Amino acid sequence: MIASSSQALSDSTTSHQPIVPQSSDTSSSSDIISSNSSADSSDHKISHKHDHRHSVQENVVEHRPEETSLTPSGNDNGITKPDDDTPAYYTEGLKNPGWLTVFATFMLNFYTIGVVSSWNVFQVLYLEVYAEQTDEARVALIGTSMNAIMYALGLVATPIIQRLHYRGTIFLGAVICCPLSQIFASFATEIWQVALLQGVMFGFGTGLCYTASSTLPSQWFFRNRGLASGLASMGGCIGPMVFSPMTQALITSLGYRNALRVLAAIGFTISCLGVILIRPRYPSPSPPSPPPSSSSSLSSVKSDTQQSKWWQRFLALDRAMFTWKYNFYLLHSFLVSFAYTTPVILSQTYATELGADPAFASIFVSILEACNGLSRLIFGWLADHCIGRINVVFLTTLISGIFTSVIWQNAMSIHIYLLYCVLFGLTGGVFNGFQPVVIAEIVGVKGIQEGVGVVYFMALFGYLAGTPIAGALHIHYGWTAAIQFTGAMTMASAMAVLGTRLLFNKRLLAKV
Repeated sequence: MIASSSQALSDSTTSHQPIVPQSSDTSSSSDIISSNSSADSSDHKISHKHDHRHSVQENVVEHRPEETSLTPSGNDNGITKPDDDTPAYYTEGLKNPGWLTVFATFMLNFYTIGVVSSWNVFQVLYLEVYAEQTDEARVALIGTSMNAIMYALGLVATPIIQRLHYRGTIFLGAVICCPLSQIFASFATEIWQVALLQGVMFGFGTGLCYTASSTLPSQWFFRNRGLASGLASMGGCIGPMVFSPMTQALITSLGYRNALRVLAAIGFTISCLGVILIRPRYPSPSPPSPPPSSSSSLSSVKSDTQQSKWWQRFLALDRAMFTWKYNFYLLHSFLVSFAYTTPVILSQTYATELGADPAFASIFVSILEACNGLSRLIFGWLADHCIGRINVVFLTTLISGIFTSVIWQNAMSIHIYLLYCVLFGLTGGVFNGFQPVVIAEIVGVKGIQEGVGVVYFMALFGYLAGTPIAGALHIHYGWTAAIQFTGAMTMASAMAVLGTRLLFNKRLLAKV
């Protein structure tokens, strides 16, 4: 019906409306049209069919939601302009296959990050089992290595994805490496075997899965991109709340070796379900082609390829994405990682010093994780429909730093510290779930994998050194030094996000 109406409108305008010249340019063009009237009449049917198909295509496209550009540029209203290279999926409702990808990413994060965050249960256990072979610092290093390897793979996971593609990379990490590392660790008899299997191998699998899957929900959505990414990342918050008590119960009832095997079976089932359901919208990034040579001979092309560094060929990073917007956000990722894990890791210690018994003090970690997961759902919706995604990251990061420097500093009772844990949980971890969303705004959807990988790698240094620095400050100078260091690093990272935000739009109330 649309086609017939557009054809009738085209026929009526062609047969009844004369061409009225409005300027000298239009009069000259009308002379050209009149001089070539015979050619126009012969090609009228062909052009009419082309216009007819074009009008129908426009009528179909205009009902689809807009999509962000590969290099978004803010207009006067702070809204990014659409780009034809990354069109939005025709619906963001329940018929969008991206919701299955969101659920699959949630399940993968639920297993991998849930096990990584439950290391404290095994840390207490291995201090008893391998008491003659190790000490507390060495056992803690195993848990730290899992987190370090997970984020370090952000830089090298992209070339792996280019060769194995998204599903192949996730399959290698979540289905093969993670469950096998737990099964092999159940037969370990030396602490170095535990470190190699449960630390390095599981961290490697988690890094592959996390880096490859975290960007996929953003490919399917534009208007609900923040909500989709928040829902997917909630698995990393709910997972520790489930796996920590479940691991402890399995160890108590079955022993730690059988507990590892049961956890491997659970993880294998969850990971297989995730790989089956997850679906990338765009193909995996392809390695950049070598620069064109001035000479056309084969030997000159070969010499140009050999002159490039090995790490440049392996990492295959696009230098064009390193704009000031992106560099400011890299600075944010570097700074905030020094402060993000400190309130979570030291929460049980601080609550114990306030007089809470160890059983009650352990609840504070669960409170932080629960509020963190809830905040990603709430702020995901607010970012999409009210505030703007980069604005949400800036505001929540800044406010969480203020909460740390003011409320935690003055938390002299359990009640005030409980209030701080709730407020920090609602604001402190929002940026972590928004990493793929913000990178999509900065470098575009099709460059999101490379962009997120470098962001994850920049967080490696803070996750390794942040909590030890705060712990050393606590031992030598007291809680005030540790708390103010954490708050200052958080607020400094917020200023880096502000730099990215102002480069998009300098208007104070713009939705960015």
